Amino acid sequence: MAEEDEFEGTVNEDGTFNDAPGGAPSWRRYLWASIILVIVLGGAGGTWYWWESTQSAAPVTPRALATPLYLSIDPPLVTNFEVRGQLRFLQTQMEIMARDQMVIDAVVYHMPVIRNQLLLLMNDQSYERLSSREGREAIRVEALEEIRRVLREVGAPANVEAVYFTGFVMQ
Repeated sequence: MAEEDEFEGTVNEDGTFNDAPGGAPSWRRYLWASIILVIVLGGAGGTWYWWESTQSAAPVTPRALATPLYLSIDPPLVTNFEVRGQLRFLQTQMEIMARDQMVIDAVVYHMPVIRNQLLLLMNDQSYERLSSREGREAIRVEALEEIRRVLREVGAPANVEAVYFTGFVMQ
């Protein structure tokens, strides 16, 4: 009996010795502790994930919803073209639209180059193309691409979204 007093624990019904006080084998305690630890850590991880997802879901203003900025190309572009041997004139007033002030500033700074390229573009047009709606729409798209090309060549932001004809007079 003196030997049994030296050990803390109990003897199970099948005769095996249980070294854990309170009667539960020590491996069961570790198993339960591990299960509880996994549940607590899983809950903490889930809470952290939920918190981060709600914080990053703050409303972001997409570029499409940003306020458009317009810049008028002044003075109007005036070019000439020939129709059946007669010299005619074309005067176009254009507006450039972007959603970033840096783009507008770049267009203003490089306006001499942009005006030159637009004048060359307008000079190459035929009367038939200038007089049809489809032709003017195609010229508008070409003007937009020409402005973007100039801005890219000089290393400026080229996010010009649209070019609009606000005046188009042929004489």
